[in-house]
Amino acid sequence: MKSRPGVTDVQFNQDWVERMQGFSRLASAIGVFLGGILVLASFFIISNVIKLNVMARRNEIEILRLMAAGANTKVLAERLHVSPATVRNHAQNIFAKLDVHSRLEAVAWANQHGLV
Repeated sequence: MKSRPGVTDVQFNQDWVERMQGFSRLASAIGVFLGGILVLASFFIISNVIKLNVMARRNEIEILRLMAAGANTKVLAERLHVSPATVRNHAQNIFAKLDVHSRLEAVAWANQHGLV
């Protein structure tokens, strides 16, 4: 820079550079910490979603088996310790997954595929 016309002296501000390096290290550490929190949160969310799906499938298969045995909504609700509305929701989910429209069709599908 001294070789430039009009420049007589060049100052180097070591303190400013050190402060910026410290700030950069701090920002990097904060980024790593927040990234770690995001990874942990993602892990817990994914594991809970998997657990909920497994539990829902167990209930749906149990409902399908009880339907095949002739249980009505009230009996299903009492057996599973849930409300009749929950049983109906599970039944609708089962119908959608199996692409059927009634309990009879769902039970027939379960028989054909060895679930009951």
